[in-house]
This record gives sequence, structure tokens and C-alpha cells, in this order.
Amino acid sequence: MKKVFIIAGEASGDLHGAGLMRAMKSLRPEVEFLGIGGSQMVEAGLHPVFLNNELAVVGLFEIMSHVRPILKAVRQAMHALKQERPNLLVLIDYPGLNLFMARYARHLGIPVFYYISPQVWAWRRGRIKKMRRLIDKLAVILPFEEDFFRSNGLNAHFVGHPLLDVVRPSMSREAFCESAGLVPGRDIVGILPGSRRGEVQRMLPIFLQTAALIQHDLPKCQFVLPVAPSLSRTWVEECIARERQANPRIPEISIVERQAYDAMAASSLLLLASGTVTLEAAILRIPMLVAYRVSGMTYQLARRIVHVKFMSLVNLIADREIVPEFLQHEATPERLSEAGLFLLKDKKRRQDMLNGLNEVVSQLKVGGQGQEGAAMQTARLALDMLLQSP
Repeated sequence: MKKVFIIAGEASGDLHGAGLMRAMKSLRPEVEFLGIGGSQMVEAGLHPVFLNNELAVVGLFEIMSHVRPILKAVRQAMHALKQERPNLLVLIDYPGLNLFMARYARHLGIPVFYYISPQVWAWRRGRIKKMRRLIDKLAVILPFEEDFFRSNGLNAHFVGHPLLDVVRPSMSREAFCESAGLVPGRDIVGILPGSRRGEVQRMLPIFLQTAALIQHDLPKCQFVLPVAPSLSRTWVEECIARERQANPRIPEISIVERQAYDAMAASSLLLLASGTVTLEAAILRIPMLVAYRVSGMTYQLARRIVHVKFMSLVNLIADREIVPEFLQHEATPERLSEAGLFLLKDKKRRQDMLNGLNEVVSQLKVGGQGQEGAAMQTARLALDMLLQSP
């Protein structure tokens, strides 16, 4: 029996790890998986040595408060690798932990396969030399990454984006509106402030104030907030209640759980914290505004070491601004509401954005419509390595 040790450090990695595991098992049912992941990977058959819900942090200084669970995860993963001696180590994103584990696996003689690469094209390019030394094969999900990594000496393969396999609503707009208590004939603004508590604490107040300004101009506009699986609905409701105490003009927000894609697809406009969710919105073809704030220290350091023109993946792939971005001090309710009202009222501006989103989604695909999805293509690459291992 072949054994795979797989590590996914946060919620998005859990989703893609589960998809990869299912694809590999569909081709080789006897493969056994153990490692670090979340609930979706456990459901797909993972034997966890550590659950990743304690590892989801963002920001260079915010990580300091999570050192203890990260070190615990490292110790338990190292022990399991040494004891179990798997035939393959599969790493998904999360480079701070995963590159360390790649080094340890190399020491043990375990082959290393990396899925969803570190974004070294944006920052910390010094990691490329380490990746070249430690990673045997790399599956990349953004169209420009294959050439970038191959030109830097890595065995990289573009597999398409895994979100194309999973991003789709489960019901019609009318059915969703009925279930969420919304009126189908009116505009809906979706609010997605992030999947981590720190993100939500920074972004939710801004988005709620934005909603108040939009509703003041468009009184019939409605608002929906899909709670991320990593967060508690009660906690989100408490956050909204606190903001409404400070500003009674904040409108009613329909809160839904486990219906993110339905809520997004039903929306006329999305207010998003920057991240993978921007690509999910693009795949659903929903106009969006992207905003983000981090701690002041993280922002000042990031300005010196991050070298990309845009913060949203949509604009990075397009290499031009398709969706408006509001970073740090620019992420204000006034600016966001002005841009949001423009998109809600101006049909030409909406269509221009939708045309741009179509271009981006076409670049996320490998080959034609009949091509296998990212999870299956990645599974074949990983299994090639697994079956060659002793």
C-alpha cells in the first residue's frame, strides 16, 4: 500500500487538498493519506496528525501570536514523517510551514510534490533557490507561473485553477432569495470580509459602513453575508451588533451559512477582502470591489518587500485593473460606496468589468472545455511520483 503525507495549512488548502485526495483515490483507491488538514480533507479520508484550524493567520506580525500551534504542528508532523516514512510528501500552499517540512522530508529521502506554489513571484524571491533544492515537482494554478518557475529551474506544470471544478451555485437566485429572506427583484450586495477573525475584525466594520452609505442612496438595496466555515455565526452576529450600536444606520444583513456560492451568485455586487475569493467571484461573473487592511507594521514592511502591481488575483492575471482595489488607508466606506454605487447604476461599467472577468476565467483553464480539471491533472502528476517511489 502506498502512503501519502499531505499538508494543507488553512481553509483554502483544505478545500483543494480534499479535491486532490478524491481524485487520487478515484485512480488508486488503495492510497492512504495522513497529515495536516481540515474537516474537508478528513471527510475525504485523511488520518490527521494535526488539524489546521489553528494555523490560519495572515500578516507578518500577526503570525507571532500563533507561534505555539505552528510549532506544535511542526513537531507532530516531523514525528509522523519519521515514524510512518510515507512514499510521497504533498504540500499545499502555506510556504512558511511547508518549505520547512520539505527540507525535513529531503533529509529522510522522501520525494516532495508541491501543489499551489508559494507566490515567490510577488515577494521573497530568495525562496526560489530553496524550492529548487527541495521540490521534485511543482503543480501551479496561475497561468503565468509555469514559465516563471521553469525559467528558475523548477519542474513546474500548469494544471489550471482548482476553483473551476468547485465554484458553482447549488440553487437558482430565486430559491436562494426565498431561503435567505431576500426579495429577488431588488439589488443584493454580498459582504465577504474574510475567513479569519483578524481579517473580519478589520474589514467588517468598513463594509458595514459602506452598506449604510449604499442603502442611503439606494433604499431598496439588500445585503447578505455568507459566514466562512472557519468562523462562528454567533461571533459574526455579535460583531455586527456592536457596529450597529455605534451606527444605527447600518442596514439589516441577511446572514447565511454553507451557502457562499449561492449568496455570491445572487448578488449584484460583492464587497470582498482580497484573496482567493476574488477568483471565485470572477468565475461566478459577479462585479466586485476588493479591499484589504493589515496592521500598520505589516503594511509598512510589505511595501518594501512585495513587488506586484496589484493585490487582487483577478488583476494580477489580467495584468491590468479590471476590478477596483482599495488598500489600507484607501479602504474607506466613502470610497467603497462611491465605487459600488457606480457599478450598481452604470450598465456600461458593469459590462466592461464582466468582459474582463470572462478574459481572466479563460486564462485559468488548461486546453479546451473537455480537459480534465485541476484536481485530476494534479492527481496524475502526484501519482506518477508516488508509483515511482520505493
